[in-house]
Amino acid sequence: MVRSAVFSLLVLGTLTSGVWAEEQKSPSPFDEAIDYVEKHLIGKTLYEQRTIRFDQGGLESELETRRMYMDMVRTSNMAMFHDVLIIRQKLWDLDETGKRISETPRVKDRVLVSRYCFRKSDVTGEALGTIEPIVNSSAGTWGVTTEARLRVVEGKLRLETGEHAFYGDGFAKGGGSRPIRVRVVETFNVVDGKLTAESFVTAYEVDPETLKPTSEPEEFRYKVVEIPGLLSVP
Repeated sequence: MVRSAVFSLLVLGTLTSGVWAEEQKSPSPFDEAIDYVEKHLIGKTLYEQRTIRFDQGGLESELETRRMYMDMVRTSNMAMFHDVLIIRQKLWDLDETGKRISETPRVKDRVLVSRYCFRKSDVTGEALGTIEPIVNSSAGTWGVTTEARLRVVEGKLRLETGEHAFYGDGFAKGGGSRPIRVRVVETFNVVDGKLTAESFVTAYEVDPETLKPTSEPEEFRYKVVEIPGLLSVP
């Protein structure tokens, strides 16, 4: 009886240890997401060039951006990295027919540096955190700290940012600003060895006192691609 009990304990202990070892080999959602960032984003530069209309069709923008990810620091339950975003932007007011009112644009070139801080959720094991602007050469919607979630979905990295706690400053027709809230979902993917990202942006105006929407939401989709270096032109 004693030998049988000891043998059973040894066998069960061995099996339990084996199962525990197998579980340890499977990365948590946090590790999976941060591993993706470390492997595919850090040291890479993404580029985009596009023309869009917003402020309910009252503004047209020619936009060119370069974004570089860098400075990864991580532990077992937290991670931090930065990005540098260089924006070259021109704005034109549009009339009721959609034509530019002036041939001379307003130039809104700027540089932003943001800090991404994520921790491992005790509940889900996901990467939850914030994106905090630490350098901003011009006030704007990107100057407000936002909450974020980072996870891998079907082999792609998905970065979701929540709406501002209050509001940010958005460009407005006539050169002014308007209070807006913005939500962004970015999906990163590696195609033929190169990093790409697709973004879905939702923005709408709010009353700064009540924070209730005062306009219909405007939605934008765009794609950015990897280029060789921070200041390189594709």
